[in-house]
Amino acid sequence: MGKLIWGLLWLMAESLVAQPLATAKVDQPATPSLDRYGNLYLSDQAGNIHKYDPQGQFLLNFSPPRPGAIALLESWNTVKILVFYKVFQRFMIMDRFLTQVPYFDFDPMSVGFARVATLAADENVWLMDDGDFSLKKFNPRLKKLENSTPLDLVLDAREYDVRFAREYQNQLYLADYRSGILVFDNLGSYRKKIALDSVDYFSFLGDELYTFKGNQLSFFHLYSFEERKINLPQEGVKYALVTDQKLILCYPDRVEWWEKP
Repeated sequence: MGKLIWGLLWLMAESLVAQPLATAKVDQPATPSLDRYGNLYLSDQAGNIHKYDPQGQFLLNFSPPRPGAIALLESWNTVKILVFYKVFQRFMIMDRFLTQVPYFDFDPMSVGFARVATLAADENVWLMDDGDFSLKKFNPRLKKLENSTPLDLVLDAREYDVRFAREYQNQLYLADYRSGILVFDNLGSYRKKIALDSVDYFSFLGDELYTFKGNQLSFFHLYSFEERKINLPQEGVKYALVTDQKLILCYPDRVEWWEKP
């Protein structure tokens, strides 16, 4: 009898520990992005955009008049949210209330084909152009390019596979799945490469860059170059994000908020 009671107590304790703080049902969550306050923005299979507060409570939803897959969503700026549609070669910059705004279409005379695009700190838009294999900064107000940097000296034009981009602390980080993360300054000049394998998504926590692979988060300090890892509480995760207090896990049918380990 004693063994049975202890076994039941152990199962109860285990179930209490292994439970998320909050759960949201989302069909194929994608393009997750955190703002400075821990609010989560992400898209679903239909191209809708959802916003949740740091506790996992639903706040807002945006349904586009023309459904389409969102390739990248960037919300760190907090007051300006960039939504990039790779298939349509267009983007929009929304406010934190997800208010509908006009779309910006890239001018084919200056942009051949934008593979990735993300918001710059000066409210311009960074993009990697497949057309002439370059990194460009596009001014949406004036609808013109601010600068352009050839990438043939840092990437192999025959083998590159750029999948994600983000500006952070006045530097632009570009993830090439084959070679690692390329780092540029805020003028587009190449600085260095971080040798991380098979990266198609990354984010930041303080002075650390982190990636997700398998069932593990890997952290890389941007200045001391120290590394650390965190094992996730469950498997089957598509995306994993971290705040100062929370661990956010995206599965094919839901998003969960956990206490940070």
